Order: sequence, then structure tokens, then C-alpha cells
Amino acid sequence: MELTQLRYFLAVVKLGSFSAAAEELGRTQQAVSKGVRQLEERLGVRLVDRSLRKPCPTAFGELLLRHADTVDAALRGFERELEVMRARDTAPLRIGASATASSRVVSAAVLSLLQQRPGLACHVLGGIDVDLLPRLERGDLDIVVALHTQAELRRDLCSEVLGYETYVVVTGRDHPLARAATLSAHDLAAQAWLEGINLGEVKGALRSAFEAQSLPPPAAVLESTSIEFARSALASGKLVSVLPVSLLEADFASGRLRRLRVPGFEWSRPLTLFRRRGPELRPGVLACIDALHHAAASLPEALRPQSEEEPTRDRALPESGRPA
Repeated sequence: MELTQLRYFLAVVKLGSFSAAAEELGRTQQAVSKGVRQLEERLGVRLVDRSLRKPCPTAFGELLLRHADTVDAALRGFERELEVMRARDTAPLRIGASATASSRVVSAAVLSLLQQRPGLACHVLGGIDVDLLPRLERGDLDIVVALHTQAELRRDLCSEVLGYETYVVVTGRDHPLARAATLSAHDLAAQAWLEGINLGEVKGALRSAFEAQSLPPPAAVLESTSIEFARSALASGKLVSVLPVSLLEADFASGRLRRLRVPGFEWSRPLTLFRRRGPELRPGVLACIDALHHAAASLPEALRPQSEEEPTRDRALPESGRPA
């Protein structure tokens, strides 16, 4: 049952006319009539007697009316209370965002949010999940959006998946592997590697991919948490690394960096919204979550969650770049 349909029904019964209800609600008469019929179809009973000059509720309509008034009054009370809360919620919104999250959804969500609520101030702190989640737990942040690279979620936090990010093997255009027609794990094992720090399960997946081919995982000659350093070092043509696709799209488009397609060396991780557990969230936080949902809906289809009913907890790393 939809709230709009219920309010159409209430208006028709109280005003005694579909046309008067449409005028009151700012809708067309056709829309109101259709909404009431859809409500009747949903409930499987006839609610309004349309044979009379003045539409009247049937026995089923009278039964619904007793409950509908209470529901509508409660919802209108909630809407009034929410508006008051919104007017009072002037505290800055504190968002933690990884580089991937910022490029995928956070920047679009924040810009949309500021358009909707011009008086709201937003503070965005960069980092990765292992650094940002402790700050969320302490209350230093309201929301964190980041790739979930760890196996477990902290007890005091809850999460939902907004989309997915693909990790791939990358090198510079002048690297010998960039020109190879076919590649294997043996080719990668012989290279000099740049490794990102705190890769979590992605690092474990990379190690497992080599071990599956009976190869020892190569030791990294460089380690860094800086994506700008990694992009510059890889462009030299002397190193290979595993990095998320979204941070390198401009480099791939310009040809500065190359994505190496090697069977078994492509992984997916969930782009996750984290918040503290608890029954109440500030209106600004709820508005931000709504903006993030809308921004995530614009992700390419391959990067969205597979279905609305899919669990939001972490899924195992798949063997390909698509979600498991």
C-alpha cells in the first residue's frame, strides 16, 4: 500500500468528489481515480461506491477509514517534526571518504546535497577504511564511504554496499608487458612491484593468485599509500601494481598507464557506506545518505549491487572483476 494512494482515498471520501479531491491535492482527476483503483486492487476489495452522485465508502472503505485517519495523522506529525529538526540541524556534516569513494559517489552526493540545503556545511576528510572507521566509532565523523578492504566489520558500526570497485594490474605504457599480446602469472612474478599499504583482502587475493600457479608472491620494491606517487612511479615504465580502476580512468584514456589483463588477476571490492549503530540519525546525515543512494544509482550497471535483496555485508573476493 502506498501512502499517496491512501491519501487519495481519504480525500475522495472526505470531500465527496474525485474532482474536488484532485483540486485539493493538486493532481488530475484521472491520477486520483487511478490511485484509488490501484489501492483497491492491492487490497482486493472495493473501497468506494462510484454508482452514486457522491462517492461513498463501502463497508470495506469504512473499515479502512478508521485506520487510515490514524496513519495519515501520525505521518503528518512525523513530517512536521522532521521539518522542525531540519531547521535546527545546523551542525557541519563530517564525512570520511576514500579516494575511490570521492571519485565515484561522494563528490556528486555532496554537491547535490549543498544545492538542496544551502545552509548545510560539509567537511570531507580523506583516507582509507582502516584509518577512517576508528574516527567514525569515536564520533569524529558522521559517515564514512570507502572501499571495505578488511574481512570484519567493527561491532559498533553498520554498513551497506553502494556499489563495487574493480582492482586490476597496472603498469606504464613503456613497460615491456604493456606491449605483450598475452600475459600469465609467470610474467607478473618476474616484475618489480609497487604495493599499496593497507590493501587488506586485495593483498591476500594477489598472493593467492600467485600461489594458485605454484609461484611465490613477488616482494614489493616500493610501498606507498599515495595514489599520486603510484601513478607517477608507474608511468616510469619500470613497475607494476594493483590499483582500483576509478582512480586511473584518465591515465588509461590518455594511454599514460595500461591495464594488464591477466587471467585470475582482477578483483572486486564493495564500495561501502558506514555509520554508527543507533536508532537516531541527524536530518543532515539522513539527507546525505539519501544523496549517496542517488549518486550510487548513477554508477555503471556492472558496478552496482546485483539486486536490492542481496545482503549488504562483505562478499568474498571473486575471481573476476565483477561482483560475486
